[in-house]
Amino acid sequence: MATTNELLEEMEAEMLTGENDVFAVDNNLRTVSIPESMSVLGVEHDDDVHRLYFQIPKMYGDTDLSDFDIRINYMNAAGDGDVYAVTDKEVSGDNITFSWLVGRHAFAQQGNVIFIVCLKQTDDEGNVIKEFNTTVSTLPPVLEGLETSELVVQENPDIIEQILQRLDDIEENGGGAGTPGTGIQKIEKTGTSGLVDTYTITLTDSTSYTFTVTNGKDGDPGAKGDPGQTGATPNIQIGTVQTLDSGQQATASMTGTPENPLLNLGIPKGEKGDPGEDAESGSSATPRQEMQNTDTTVTIEPNKLYIFPEMASLTVTLGTPSDANVANEYHFFFTSGATATTLTLNDVLSDAYSIEANMKYEVSILEGVAYIKGVAISET
Repeated sequence: MATTNELLEEMEAEMLTGENDVFAVDNNLRTVSIPESMSVLGVEHDDDVHRLYFQIPKMYGDTDLSDFDIRINYMNAAGDGDVYAVTDKEVSGDNITFSWLVGRHAFAQQGNVIFIVCLKQTDDEGNVIKEFNTTVSTLPPVLEGLETSELVVQENPDIIEQILQRLDDIEENGGGAGTPGTGIQKIEKTGTSGLVDTYTITLTDSTSYTFTVTNGKDGDPGAKGDPGQTGATPNIQIGTVQTLDSGQQATASMTGTPENPLLNLGIPKGEKGDPGEDAESGSSATPRQEMQNTDTTVTIEPNKLYIFPEMASLTVTLGTPSDANVANEYHFFFTSGATATTLTLNDVLSDAYSIEANMKYEVSILEGVAYIKGVAISET
């Protein structure tokens, strides 16, 4: 891996020979000029083959940016953001020069990559003291490529790859047996701002490196997206309802529009049931009970038919049903002779009624409500 000085020498040589144009930062306008000669950034899935060179005035008003850390905050064409930590900053004369080695994450999808240049000055604990940012710039497009192997997408791949490379350099440059080298003393999280966490690596020689990690993927809460458009509220209406033969499958279909859907149904007939049976007699017919004219005060049972002859008076009380979970009907007939029958129904609701002479009456009581119907005897 090339050292910082070697990279700077390479960059300066290429700048002098015109092999690479420089991205110039305007401190006052906060813009980054894209070289006119640059028409394509690369092809999908490129990785560490394109280095972009930058130059920025070291002074912004009265602020000297020389000791600021530099980051490239970018978002690829798929809308995934990441951070590139600049490692080759060099102050020369009135300018600061540095480069961005564009990694695979930026080339994840064809289209345009957008970015800003961010310079931060931090204290010993990693807290930001001052910060300078450029406005958003758009790089030339990434062209369509082809990747045949499945990629493992990592969180913040560029910054993590750089940290690992730094750790490899530290291990490689450390002393061998008997020669103490530079090792890692501690790695700690030193700050959080919104979705950005700041970490500091401190080495045994007291050298420290600060880097940031942007959250928002793989389970971490990302920024809230814009609300979606309000959908149409459907006004569902029933279209055709078709009666199908017993045993057929029910059908349902939807026509119309999303705003006015029309529901069409096909409902099969039920199978004919078996005739019911009386719980006591086992007969499917309603038991018929013939009464006497002396039965003037009676308690009748549900689901039986009582036939009274001509009655001078009749007082009826409803018996308690054996099963209150079924429909229990109390049903009887009586004849009112030349003198109208006096009818008394205990604990039964009914419309006002008047029993007339020479009539035959039917009384049906269901749910405690009586229905009384009389016909002239001559009509029977």
